[in-house]
Amino acid sequence: MYTRSYDIGPVTVFEMEGDLNLHSLRWLEESLGDFVANGRLRIVLSLGSVALITSSGLSSLIQFSQDFKQREGQIALAEVPQTGRKVLAITRLDSLFSIYDSTAAAAQALAAGDSQSA
Repeated sequence: MYTRSYDIGPVTVFEMEGDLNLHSLRWLEESLGDFVANGRLRIVLSLGSVALITSSGLSSLIQFSQDFKQREGQIALAEVPQTGRKVLAITRLDSLFSIYDSTAAAAQALAAGDSQSA
């Protein structure tokens, strides 16, 4: 998994590429304290270049999201591939995550304090 990160105002964007699995999300879980300590409480995971989301990756993503929200953070998913959207819908996890068609829209919504699915 390759990840590039950058900030758009108060929002940190992670562009993820490759497979989304338990190992690829471990660094997010390990970095949670750093995000909070540095005041980076708004995160967009851009998944447009993710080829596969495994069940362990999905489970890890759920855990990360719950832990981050407990620390007053906001997380949004952007550019989720169609197969990923289907998995999120079938498992009803689309109600857990704010999902946006574009990274820019997700970042704008989080910066404004609005995290509704779009």
